[in-house]
Amino acid sequence: MKVNFSLPTSVQLGNDIIQQSSPQWIIGFKALIVTGKHSAIASGALKDITDCLEREAIKYQLFDEVENNPTIKTCQAGAKVAKAKNCDFIIAIGGGSPLDAAKAIAVLATDVSAQNMVQNSFDTALPVIAVPTTSGTGSEVTCYSVMTREDLGTKLSFGNSYTYPKFALLDPKYTYSVGEKTTIETAIDTFSHLFEGYLSVKSNPITDIIALEGLKRFGEVLPYLLKRQFTPEVREKLMYLSLLGGFVLSQTGVTVVHAMGYAYTYHHHTAHGAANGFLMNTYIEYLESINVEKLASAMTAIGLNQSELQTALTDLLGYPPAIEAEVLKQYTKETLINQKSVENTLGNLTTEKILKLWQIQSKIN
Repeated sequence: MKVNFSLPTSVQLGNDIIQQSSPQWIIGFKALIVTGKHSAIASGALKDITDCLEREAIKYQLFDEVENNPTIKTCQAGAKVAKAKNCDFIIAIGGGSPLDAAKAIAVLATDVSAQNMVQNSFDTALPVIAVPTTSGTGSEVTCYSVMTREDLGTKLSFGNSYTYPKFALLDPKYTYSVGEKTTIETAIDTFSHLFEGYLSVKSNPITDIIALEGLKRFGEVLPYLLKRQFTPEVREKLMYLSLLGGFVLSQTGVTVVHAMGYAYTYHHHTAHGAANGFLMNTYIEYLESINVEKLASAMTAIGLNQSELQTALTDLLGYPPAIEAEVLKQYTKETLINQKSVENTLGNLTTEKILKLWQIQSKIN
C-alpha cells in the first residue's frame, strides 16, 4: 500500500467563523482583498472581513476586478496593486474564480514571471486566506489555480505547495444569496471532484474513504437539488461536500472530464460545473468499456444507477450545447493540452480515444 496525503491549509467551518477566529487568520500588516464585483458584497463576507480587519487595526486594499474564468492579465493587474500598496497577505472572497485568481496574484506579487508561474517554477508566494461564497470548487483547500489561457484557447491549471491557502474560512451563510442556477452548477462541480477523484489513478485508501463519504452525502442531498429546495441545512451540507471534494481533488487531481469540459467553458461560455455534468454520461460509458471495478462502488455510494444519475443531471442542467463535427479534432487537441488530467484517467487515453469520446459527446442533445 502506498499513501501520500498532505494538506497544509487550516480549515474552519461554522457559523460566524470569520468573527470568531480573526486573531488566527490575520497574518500580516496589510491585506489585499481579492474578489469580483458582486458576490463578496451580496454574501456579507466582505463586510465581515473588513469589520474584523478594522477592529484589529489592519490596513487593506480592495481589488475587485476578477472576472469569471480569470486571465493571467487580470492577475498581473492584481499583483501590481499588491506590490504598489505593500500588501503582505491576500484575502480571497468569492467562488472559484476569485480564489484561483488570488493564488496567481500571490505568486506574481513576489516578482515571479507569468511564464515561471504557469510552469510551477517558483518557490515563493504571499500567504492566502480563502473565504468561499459558493459550494463547488473546493479551491479553498487545494493548491490549484485554473487560468483562462487565451494563448492556448483553453483553461489550464498550475499550483504547488506554495499556493495552498493558509486558512480556509467556511461560513454556509455566505452561500445563501447564491441563485438557483449557480447553486446547482457548483454542486455538480463538487460531485465531479468526488467522482473523478475516486476514479483517478492517483487515488489512495484515504482519498477513497473521503470520496465515498462525499458521494454518499451527494446522493442524500440530490433530492433537494432536484426539488430546488435550498434551505440553510442544505446549504451547509453543500459547503461540507465542497470541502470534501477539495480534500480529494488536492490529492488526486482531476481526470479527462475536466480536460474536456474546458472546451465547453472556453468556446460555449458554459459554467464549469455544468460542463463537467454534461460529460459525465460519456465518461461513465468509457469507464464501463474498460471494466473499471471501482465504478460500481461509486454508483452504490450515490445510490443511483447510470440511467438514474443521467436523468437527474439532465433535470438539473438541461442538455449540452450543440457541437459541430468540424471542431471535434480541435477540441481533442485542446483536451490533450491538459495532459496531467488525461494521465490521471484510468486506461490508456490516446488521441484517437479522446476524439471518439468527443464524437460520442457531440451526439448528446
